[in-house]
Formats: sequence, structure tokens, C-alpha cells
Amino acid sequence: QTNNYLLIMLNKLYYISQGSSEQEQLADIESALIAGCKLIQLRFKTNDKKVLLRLAQQVRTLTSQHQAVFIVNDHVDVALEVAADGVHVGLDDTPVEEVRKLLGAGKIIGGTANNLADVKQRINENCDYIGLGPLRFTETKSNLSPTLGYSGYQTIVESLHRENQYPVI
Repeated sequence: QTNNYLLIMLNKLYYISQGSSEQEQLADIESALIAGCKLIQLRFKTNDKKVLLRLAQQVRTLTSQHQAVFIVNDHVDVALEVAADGVHVGLDDTPVEEVRKLLGAGKIIGGTANNLADVKQRINENCDYIGLGPLRFTETKSNLSPTLGYSGYQTIVESLHRENQYPVI
């Protein structure tokens, strides 16, 4: 698991995909990879599992070509099927312990946190990194948690640095 921490900390740019169609998602991910991003999360909210799987397979090919890390948002089954490097789970998604059992020890697991209590929970669950947010309002996510703003981030990150070093994205 230590190697996962190092990997996350070395990759300063983490692209979380966006776009309302499969084509937009793929084009944006490819642009991020061409620009040098080495850490890609596929986040595509669709009810069509076949579309998600097809997109994930294409993203796996692209990330392999660009020697980038590939994380799938929420869908452990899709991550397993396309041999992704890991999964990012929300607070209400599959528990981290269960994800670890399904993926195995060598895969990366990130977890969402919206406040300091969530951050501490994610550390206790042994996530490899924490996706902290939201920083500000966004239309890319429904049911948005209260925004933290820069001062909220600063408070949480300073608290973490006093306790231990932990990758926060």
C-alpha cells in the first residue's frame, strides 16, 4: 500500500472526467492524457452499464498507451473487468473493506470526504487517498455537499499535516 501513496503523491494532476456523452468523455480524457496527466478517473454517471463498460475499455486502452493510472468511479465490477488500477468510492458506495477484498492489495482505492470527520474515517478505512470536496459549486454533481472553500480545505489539510502525511486530492 505504501507504493500507492507514493504514486498518488507524485502525480500532482488528477483528472476526473466530465462530459455528458461517451464521445465527450473520451475526447476530454484523451486531451488530458496528451497534456501529460498521469492519473485519470473515469466518472460517468449513466444507467447503461454497457455504455460505461465500453467507455471504460476505451479509457483503459488510452491510459495504457500513455502510461497513466486509471481509476474508475464507483463501479468495482467495471474496474475489475477492464483491469483498472483502482476505484474511487463515495461515502455511500461499497465499503472500502469490501472493495479491497474484491480488488486485491495491489490496487488503489480512493474515498470521498466532505469534512474532517469523513477524512478521519477514510484514513481509518485505509484508503490510499482522499478526494476532498467540494471546493466550490459545480453542476457536474447532483446532491452536492456543502462547499468547503479555500479556508475549509486549508483547515482540514493543516489538521492532517499535524497528525500525519496523507494524500488529499
